[in-house]
Order: sequence, then C-alpha cells, then structure tokens
Amino acid sequence: MEYWLPAMQIMMNAKHAARQSGKVDPQDRRKARQVMGVYEENLKPGKDYTGDGTKASPILFREHLFYYSAIRRLLAQMNIEPAGPRVFDRDDHGRHCDRYAGQARDWWFAIPPSCFHLLLDGMDDEGFEGV
Repeated sequence: MEYWLPAMQIMMNAKHAARQSGKVDPQDRRKARQVMGVYEENLKPGKDYTGDGTKASPILFREHLFYYSAIRRLLAQMNIEPAGPRVFDRDDHGRHCDRYAGQARDWWFAIPPSCFHLLLDGMDDEGFEGV
C-alpha cells in the first residue's frame, strides 16, 4: 500500500505527458519541461494559471501543466505551508476542487477534467469493484 500513491502519480504523469505530445512545439523547451512537471521559473498568473485561489475563483492551471506538480510548485513559490492534508470539495460553481488550508486562508485549486480521465483511462465498471 505504501507504494500505491507514488506509483499512481508516476502513471498519471506519464499519461499526462503522452496526452500532451504533439500539442507542445518541440522548440518550446519551457512548455515541454513543464509537461513533465519540471518548472525552472515561477508560474505566472494569466500565462500558467487563472483564478486567485478563492472558492469563488479557484486556481486553474493551463492544460500543459501537470496538475499535482503545478500545485506543489505554486504553493512553494508563494511560501504557503498547508496546515493539513488537501480536502476534496466543490467551489461556488460546483466544480471539483482541492482545498488547502494555509496560514492565513484556504487556497482552492480547480481539478481539471483531464485528471479524472487520467485516473479512469482504461478502466471499465469492473475496475471499480471493491473501491
């Protein structure tokens, strides 16, 4: 069980990269590295994500960014130490979100539909038995 989560994250990262292949210009090294979860520069509002991190306007990362790596990068970039584990929640518009309690306020991140596709890709109804 201790290896399940890291293995799932590796699998999701690989699937994300495969889905993005052909969408990123090979000459755009920055985006190509971001597809793999490597961020050499700070993430920029309007360019890499939208929203202000509130329940009314959660942060939504651009499609080429791997969601979970981008969250870790942005939280570190903004010097936000989550005060506990993330909480699965819904924003004011009913979208699925991850909510992190920070020191001063909660930070909301909209979970892109692609994350659900990455998790469920190749699974049929039998894949949900016992879950």
